[in-house]
Amino acid sequence: MKKFIFILTLIAVCTMTSVTAQHYIGIKGGWGGGSARFLPNKETGIEWGLPSGGISYKFYSNTKFVGGVQVDLQYLGRGFMYDIKKDSDTSYHRTITSIDLPIMWQPHAYIFHRNARVFLNLGVTFSYNLTSKEYMKSKKEGTFYERDYHFGVTRDNRVGYGLCGGAGLSIFIKRFEIAAEGRYYFGYSDILKNKTKYESNPLRSPLDNINISMALYYRLSKEGIRSAPSKSTARRMMESEAKRTLKKLEKNGNRKGIDTSTEDR
Repeated sequence: MKKFIFILTLIAVCTMTSVTAQHYIGIKGGWGGGSARFLPNKETGIEWGLPSGGISYKFYSNTKFVGGVQVDLQYLGRGFMYDIKKDSDTSYHRTITSIDLPIMWQPHAYIFHRNARVFLNLGVTFSYNLTSKEYMKSKKEGTFYERDYHFGVTRDNRVGYGLCGGAGLSIFIKRFEIAAEGRYYFGYSDILKNKTKYESNPLRSPLDNINISMALYYRLSKEGIRSAPSKSTARRMMESEAKRTLKKLEKNGNRKGIDTSTEDR
């Protein structure tokens, strides 16, 4: 874990120090589900319907494929659920609202004549749990016994950390970029403190999340993509530009012909 954080930080610093880095700011929102991994093992399910949203910053250097880093500051819903007893009609549910800070390296490749980008996100994430709710749910009777869950100093952890990774697709529209991504958060910290600190707690209780999100970015610089295209892509781009130039010339030539005929009359 420490080696991974060190390598990620080194990549981020190297990319950020690049004078030619291209900066983006954006907003994002999403939806997903959360679960927990308890030890001793307990069969749990996914608590769906958890929202997310926040602001995002990223930059790309002129280093091809690997010169991207993204940092999000977001609200992230977490949670978990499990049946009270095996094959029980009643289940226990808990949701948690947290502030999350993922720091990610973003290897990427351009497609569709560099009008779109496919990317991966690999990084670490840090979070702080704000509030929590718990409720019981019956398949027959629906939700009941809903209340706020109060964090206890000796029982609960508010600070969390872990790994995150995902994949997505971006489409460019002039200086705007629309991105869609699926991401998974793998928790290392426990939501409940170890039973050596609070007797009724489990030994381990990390939280995981799966999330789908959309984002809208704005490129701060007026320049286009700085990394050099491949030879084949550059050739296709030149051919496309040549076709556009030819069409403009033909269009202008037709207009001049019409204007000339009007003047002759």
